[in-house]
Amino acid sequence: MKKIKSLISVITLATILLTPFYTVSAQTTDDQLASLSSQIATITQIINNLKNSVSNLFTSNQTSQLALVSPVAGGETVARVRQSCAGYTEGSDCFTSLFAWEAAYGGIDFAGCTTGDLTCVNTSAVAQIEGAWTSADTTAVTIDGWTTSATNYIKIYTTGDARHAGVWDDTKYRLSISSNSGTLVINSSNVKIEGLQIEISTGAYDNRIGIFLGNNATYAEISKNIIKNGNTSTTGRRGISVIGIGPFYVWDNIIYESLSIAVYVDTASGKFYFYNNTVINSNMCIRSEGGTDIVAKNNITQSCTDGYVGIFDSSSDYNISDIVADAPGANSLNSTTVSFVSTTSGSEDLHLSPSDTSAKDAGTDLIADANLAFTTDIDGDTRSGSWDIGADEYVAVVVEAVDTSPSFSLTQLYSPKISNVLINNITDNSAEITFDTDKDGNTQVLYGTEAFYNMFHSFSHIEFSWDEVKNHKAVLSDLKPSTTYYFTIKSKGPSNTGIDDNVYMFDTLGTETVSETTQATTTETTTTTTTTTTTDNTTVVTETTTTTEVTGGETENQKQIDFLKSQITSFAEILRDTISKFRERLKEQSIKIQNQASVINSDIFGVLKIFFRK
Repeated sequence: MKKIKSLISVITLATILLTPFYTVSAQTTDDQLASLSSQIATITQIINNLKNSVSNLFTSNQTSQLALVSPVAGGETVARVRQSCAGYTEGSDCFTSLFAWEAAYGGIDFAGCTTGDLTCVNTSAVAQIEGAWTSADTTAVTIDGWTTSATNYIKIYTTGDARHAGVWDDTKYRLSISSNSGTLVINSSNVKIEGLQIEISTGAYDNRIGIFLGNNATYAEISKNIIKNGNTSTTGRRGISVIGIGPFYVWDNIIYESLSIAVYVDTASGKFYFYNNTVINSNMCIRSEGGTDIVAKNNITQSCTDGYVGIFDSSSDYNISDIVADAPGANSLNSTTVSFVSTTSGSEDLHLSPSDTSAKDAGTDLIADANLAFTTDIDGDTRSGSWDIGADEYVAVVVEAVDTSPSFSLTQLYSPKISNVLINNITDNSAEITFDTDKDGNTQVLYGTEAFYNMFHSFSHIEFSWDEVKNHKAVLSDLKPSTTYYFTIKSKGPSNTGIDDNVYMFDTLGTETVSETTQATTTETTTTTTTTTTTDNTTVVTETTTTTEVTGGETENQKQIDFLKSQITSFAEILRDTISKFRERLKEQSIKIQNQASVINSDIFGVLKIFFRK
C-alpha cells in the first residue's frame, strides 16, 4: 500500500510539473532552445522517477517492502499462490501469480543477507499453489538470482484443490502464457516443480519452451506435471529443454500436442533421470544430444516420428515405443501400441485404458531404485507389484456394496456364482459394470436411483444380454449427471439363476461447476464417511472430502492498481503529446538558428570581401 501511494504521488507531481509545459504558447525568442532543453531534462527526471516507482511497486526486492515474512530456520518458509488473496496479506504470505512470488523472493525477509540467499537465512522457499483457479496464471516465470543448497531449496507445487487429476483441467491451476517467451525458465539450482499444468505460449511464436533448465541450473526435480503445446501451428517448440549441468530428475509427467521435440537434453555433465513419463504426438519424443546422459526407464512414447533419438545410458530399460527398434533396453517393447482413455485432440486423457494390454504390469519396480526411488503415479495412486509403464498406474474402481438387508435370496445351487464385481469408465451419463461367474450364464444388471429391493419392489431399469459367458460386461447408459445409482446382478445359466444378494452403488460425474459469486470469500468443507461391506464380508470405509471456495469481489489493492493503470495510461498520453510538441519547437528553433547562422556567415563573408579589397 505504501508503494501504491508513492506511485500516486509521483504521477500527481509529474502531471503538475508538465501542465505549464503542455499549455505554454509558442515563443520566438532566441533563448527558447536553452529553455526547452531544461524542460526536457526535467521531464527525463520525471520519467525516471516514475519508472523507479513502478519498479518498486511491482517488485519486492527492496528492503522497504511491507510485511516481509520471517524465514523458518532449518525448515520451509511457505507462501500461498492463489487467484484471490482475500483474507491473506498480499505481497508477503500470499501472491496472485507465480511470477509475483518469484519476483518477491517468496516474500522472505532477508535482513542481514543478500536478497535471495536461502543458505544465509537457512530456509527453503516454498510456493504453495492452492484454491480455485477460474482463469489461468498468464505471466511467464523465470527462477533466477537465488542462492540455494540441497537443504535450502526452492519448491513450487499445487495442493489438492488446485491440482489436476492426470488430465488437463481448466478449473485447476495452469501456467498459460501468450507472450514470446519460455513459460517456466529455471536458472537457479535445487528447484522442485510438482503438480503444475504448463501450456507453451498460445501466441504464434516459434521455438518456445514449456520448462527450460538453463546453464545455471545444476539440480532440479520435475514431477507429476502436464505440459502441452498452446499453438500447434508453430515450429521448434519443446516441452522440456535442458542445457544445465545436472543431475536432473523427471518422473510421472505427461507431455503432448504437436511439439518439435517433446524432451530435449544436452547436459554439460551429470545425468538426466527420466522415469515413468508419457510422451505422445510430437516429431521427436525424447532426444539425447549430449551422448549417454539420459537414463530412461518405464517411459511411453507414441505417435512420434522418432521416439527415442540419440544414445541413452546402458541402464535404460522397460520403455515402450510404437516404432520398430526404437526404445532403449533389453526389456523394452517396440512396435507396441498403448491404449489410452482418449487421444482426441483437445480432450486428451492419457490414463491407461481398461482395455490396455501393453503398458499394464510391463514395467520395472523403482521403489528401491538407486538413483530415483518413488512410489506413486501422476494421480498420487500407489504403484505396486509389477509397475505399469508411463505416468499412470492403472487402478480399477472396485464397486462398494451397500447392505440393504434384502428380504429374500434365491438358492444358488447349480447356478452361476457371481464374483469380482467392478465398475469402469464412469462418466456423467454412463458406467461400465463387469463381473465374473464360475459357470456360463447370461448378463443381467438391475439398476435405479433407489436402493430398496425385494420381491415387491424391483429396480426401475435392467441391462440384459442373452450371451452365456463367464466374463460379463454391461454398459449402463442414459444416466443422470451427479446422481447416485444402485444396482444388483443376476446371471441365469442352463439350470438356474445366480443372484448376488448385495446392492451396489456408484455416483455419476457432474457436468456443472460451482458458479462464481461476488460475496465474501468462504471455504466450505464437507466430509462424508460411508461404511460398506463387499461380497467377501470385507468392511470398507470410504471418506470423501469436498472443498468449495467462493471468490469474493475485488480487494482494495486491486482497486488501487486499476486506478494506477488508468493514471499511467493518461500520463503516457500527456508525455507523448508534450514531447511531440517539444520536438516541433526544437525543429523550429533549429531552422531559425540555421537561418541566423547563414545570415551571419553571409555578413562575415561580406566583411572579409571588403577587408581584402582594401
